[in-house]
Amino acid sequence: MQNKVKVSIIIPVYNVEKYIYDCVNRVLAQSLQDIEVILVDDGSCDNSGKICDEYAKKDKRVKVIHQVNGKQGKARNEGVKIATGEYIGFVDGDDCISSSMYEELYNKAKATDADIVMCDYYRFLGSGKVSSKKSKIDKIFLKKDVFNMNNLSCAPSRRSFFCIAVCWNKIFKRDFYLKNLKFPENIIFEDTPVMFDAFVKAERISVVNKKLYYYRINNNNSSSVSKNGNVLDLFKSGNLTLDNLLCFDYNKFSKFVIASIVRDYIHHLKDLTGILRIQYIQQLDNIIKRIEEMELYKFISFKDKIRLFFIFKKGFKCQNII
Repeated sequence: MQNKVKVSIIIPVYNVEKYIYDCVNRVLAQSLQDIEVILVDDGSCDNSGKICDEYAKKDKRVKVIHQVNGKQGKARNEGVKIATGEYIGFVDGDDCISSSMYEELYNKAKATDADIVMCDYYRFLGSGKVSSKKSKIDKIFLKKDVFNMNNLSCAPSRRSFFCIAVCWNKIFKRDFYLKNLKFPENIIFEDTPVMFDAFVKAERISVVNKKLYYYRINNNNSSSVSKNGNVLDLFKSGNLTLDNLLCFDYNKFSKFVIASIVRDYIHHLKDLTGILRIQYIQQLDNIIKRIEEMELYKFISFKDKIRLFFIFKKGFKCQNII
């Protein structure tokens, strides 16, 4: 039986030759050296796949998978299949991490026996940090060393949405992950339903209140880019989230989930034009109707209800003209 390393770090790679060296070099230079790095080439059209193979030849801790493009969800799922670590973490191929990130997350996980450990992050443009002061981690998560969503005194604030909804600022206990989590494939925005589900199912969650991850916001090749038809995947992700709300008792978390995803829908609309904007508004209308049917509309903020009113009024008027 293969010996377990402390953390398996899975990196989906898709057309990121410009950034992949910086990403992987920083992962391999972690202060926690007992790691394995699984690079999953998701059908890249540039030299990213070859670069992954180069790393595997140079460092025995690196494993490489090549696959037909299935987007990040499939890449992560394939990486998990061969992961051997006590804990599992994810890094996007165009991002960077602090040199101590996985040591700090791992030490916290061992000290608290946590199913999930989460840290804060920077948003950065190129090599410069653009968000360094305001924490994305809700203070409610810092009141206890270990918590779960059932023993919080109230729902988290919406500002912590992104911090919860992404997978790359966390590590997951291997047994917990394999029992409970799997990413949807062939869509983007795949993190959100899985991470919400993870936070509901986890009995022990802990936080390292430091910014240890660097999230790049200017990579036009990244699968997070939403200014094209892929943005409609947001509603596939949203419906998966609503499915989970039906299947599990999200209690206080429901307010946070609904308020957060609706605000996210409104945010993504601002850059859309033409037919894609109309298609987006149609999908938005469908999912708001489903939220109403589930008697969860009350959790949408008053301001967002006003915004939705004007979006639908203007959007469907434009549709009739076209």
